[in-house]
Amino acid sequence: MLGGKIAYIKINQFNLKTDIELESILNYAKKEKATGILLDLRNNPGGLLNICVDVTSRFIDGGVVVGMKGRFDKANDTLYAAEGRATKLPVVALVAKEGKRCRDTRWSAQGPQKGGNSRDKDIRQGIGAVSLQSA
Repeated sequence: MLGGKIAYIKINQFNLKTDIELESILNYAKKEKATGILLDLRNNPGGLLNICVDVTSRFIDGGVVVGMKGRFDKANDTLYAAEGRATKLPVVALVAKEGKRCRDTRWSAQGPQKGGNSRDKDIRQGIGAVSLQSA
């Protein structure tokens, strides 16, 4: 926990354990009466798409997480966040200034926003780096 009862969560990659570990960390933050979450996704190389969707479901309650469009109809798909799993705590996410995996998503306190890219001057300003590994 950081000062002000802010839960700092660093996700290094999206692997098979990430969502389970995140659930445990969020339960701990709730038990400790956290007032918000600082989600650090900087330098995260990505990982399993279904795990990314599961993790996103911890922060937004329903809605589109990712849409895929391919040359063939079979490649087209839209993945949605699960409803009823999202935390009620306010969330701020940190992304790398020029993240290769985050170019099509801009995070805000309300969750990922359609369009934009991680180079936008949004919530990344003015937050110093801290170090804690959780996933």
